[in-house]
Amino acid sequence: MNDYGHFDKFYIAKSKYGIGVFAARPIKRGERIMVFKGPSITWKEAQMPEHRNHFFQIGVDKYQGKMPSRRRPVNHSCNPNAGIIGRMTLVAVRNIRIDEEITFDYSTSMYNDPSRMKCRCGAKICRHVIREFKYLPKQTKQNYIKLGIVPKWLLKALSEEADSRIPKRYRKFWYKFKTNSVLYHITPRANLKNIMKKGLEPRDPAPRNWRGMHAVFMGYPRSSEYKPALKNVLAHAKKKSEDVVRLHIRTKQQLYRSSNPSRTFQVMSLDYVPARCIIKIEDILG
Repeated sequence: MNDYGHFDKFYIAKSKYGIGVFAARPIKRGERIMVFKGPSITWKEAQMPEHRNHFFQIGVDKYQGKMPSRRRPVNHSCNPNAGIIGRMTLVAVRNIRIDEEITFDYSTSMYNDPSRMKCRCGAKICRHVIREFKYLPKQTKQNYIKLGIVPKWLLKALSEEADSRIPKRYRKFWYKFKTNSVLYHITPRANLKNIMKKGLEPRDPAPRNWRGMHAVFMGYPRSSEYKPALKNVLAHAKKKSEDVVRLHIRTKQQLYRSSNPSRTFQVMSLDYVPARCIIKIEDILG
């Protein structure tokens, strides 16, 4: 093995990726390995030859440029033994054996990045492509967040990204919400065949409710507002002589709960609700 440098906790040598960083001695979980340092640059600057392929994202439009050679070759793995915390400090997320290659998951520092890199890490859980954090499997994201190796700026950006789909004039009326309870969605029977085939698509509802916002609106039967709201919906359907059904829905998706009790709907999903989430169809008017 050709040695490209040897330091206190690690050394640089040839790896299956070309060059990599290896443990010079056993490293315990939680132990700091190195600190990445470099100039602060923009995305445009990051595409320049001197920085290309040698930068890290440290903010929504903020990057850390080319670093000293001994800190550059830390390779990616879909099953990493290290991660970045705080101000670009690489720490062990499990015990690392002597001569084991040190890796971290590049996706934990990627946001609004159009690039897609092929992954050759060889891990049993290899995703085969390296892309933004938001595209990681749900369990993987939760594990990384629990380990504390997802930067706060990235979590904040993802939270604001979800909220940005709600027009500013309505954001004060909705807050993030999750429930295991059954939710109700009332729809004309004429729509049922298409819904059971394609699921519920976010769409622009009646202007008098939330004009300009695309969402799947649902009733939350555990709320005190549900019964009076249902009464109003059924009265409206009867007035139009519509044959309507009530869909019983159970979903683990991110939902939003209304903070305004006068609204017709108590809960909404900004995402497509698959047909498999519909667990029962109930005749209520017709």
